[in-house]
Amino acid sequence: MIVVDEVSCDDIAVHSRVIRQLLSDGNISLANKLLDKEYKIKGIHIKGQGLGKKQFVPTINLNCEDFLLPSHGIYVTKSIVKDIEYPSVTFIGHRVTTDGKFAVETHILNNFDDAGMDKLHTVEIKFLHKIRDNKKFEVYEDLKQQILDDIEVAKNKLRNHIER
Repeated sequence: MIVVDEVSCDDIAVHSRVIRQLLSDGNISLANKLLDKEYKIKGIHIKGQGLGKKQFVPTINLNCEDFLLPSHGIYVTKSIVKDIEYPSVTFIGHRVTTDGKFAVETHILNNFDDAGMDKLHTVEIKFLHKIRDNKKFEVYEDLKQQILDDIEVAKNKLRNHIER
């Protein structure tokens, strides 16, 4: 029998249960450090409410089966569409301000051309950092302002991530 020494990172034992717990808690930065890569999910593009494009910011809605999703909230991400990686902001959770349904949706930054999105099948999302937890807004205008603020936070985090 061969006994393998325990692997640790910053005095934290690297076990799948530890990483799963970190993801469930939304501690993406530490989970990524233990994984030694960015945690990634993959989903099938599905039709959303259509509110994002009309009233907020356009999003790509995904059906992500067979993946452990991080805790509900807003994340700084990179979305991979048609083999190209884009900076993005991703929401996971129940849309408590609108229809209350569960969603995984990503907004690609930097003037993404969404032509041909109706033919898109699979999108991958790499998680970098959690911005905040999900929150209910009483009026859509407050939600829209929060989304714009989240986008600015994501842009700053992505700039810092690239500079490292």
